[in-house]
Amino acid sequence: MDEMELATAEDCRPLYELMARIKQLAPWEYLEEGDIFGVIDPDTGEPNFVSIMGMAGEHYAIALYQGVRGLYSFLRVEEAGPDINIEAVLDLPHIQASFEDREMVEKRDREHMKALGLKFRGRNAWPIFRSHQPGYAPWHIEKAEARTLVYALEQLLDVVPRLVNTDEDLLMPGDDDEFLVRVSEQTTGGPVWRDETMRFVPPPPYEMTIRVDTEALDKVRQLPIGPRVVEIDCFRTLSIVAPPGGRPFFPYTLLMVGGKTGMPLGVEMLSPIPTPEAMWSEVGATVLRMLIAVGDRPREFHVRHNLLFGILSMLSEQMGIKVKHTRALDKLDLVANSLMAFLDR
Repeated sequence: MDEMELATAEDCRPLYELMARIKQLAPWEYLEEGDIFGVIDPDTGEPNFVSIMGMAGEHYAIALYQGVRGLYSFLRVEEAGPDINIEAVLDLPHIQASFEDREMVEKRDREHMKALGLKFRGRNAWPIFRSHQPGYAPWHIEKAEARTLVYALEQLLDVVPRLVNTDEDLLMPGDDDEFLVRVSEQTTGGPVWRDETMRFVPPPPYEMTIRVDTEALDKVRQLPIGPRVVEIDCFRTLSIVAPPGGRPFFPYTLLMVGGKTGMPLGVEMLSPIPTPEAMWSEVGATVLRMLIAVGDRPREFHVRHNLLFGILSMLSEQMGIKVKHTRALDKLDLVANSLMAFLDR
């Protein structure tokens, strides 16, 4: 990501004021997470989508899913329900304004509250603002994100009272693929907002170039091929890496284990910086380097991660290695669990 310019206390002042009004309104008493509406950001012209959490009485928050890609990522998670994997949830691009307990308040939050003369007490009383971006740990919002969030919270305070008091069908403008969207027009007296009904086409899949070193591929083809099966997987490590002055992120682990012996054959820590797509484009080359270090080729790869399976399948014929997609990686999971326990310590 580009160099961050984090929001200051003054940037966040209107957010704290809006959150006080939202707490009184308690929109989670009326809306579920799937009851969403759009807000066109006046600064960028991009649509963002408001979702309210808290009907279950556990986590009170407003999520703002960013762009059409954020919308459809959210809809896929909603459709999958309890079957969704944690990776898809962590990679939902959104900004979140939530009410938290005291222990969730970080140093920068406290500094902002002190500078603004704000005090809070009790459970679910502390307004917290976080940016969630693919590959990264939740982090303090930037200046532009603070402005975007202000627009969204202001429109929430317009939409929810109308929904409750006068128009219970406000969020159901017509077909399933239609959404209520709040749109503004600049006038001499300031922005004037209105309701519109819009459709949004699903975004195209990410384009990804799989980079492979042809010299490394030649070396792999020349390796002797053995009878063994090798289990290989790539998974997110939930131990956060915090670079000095940078945004904390979740590294990935690429792990290769003997399918019969359970012996670790190779492990690489991967960084999703600047983007997870850039990381995945290099995974094929990393697998080739790992094979060269081992000194022979397996007869077959067993792999669980869908994207890793796709990458290895494209290289299967060139490597001379069969690739099988499977959920069961018993030997690899034992090694992975030991590795995660070590990293947690």
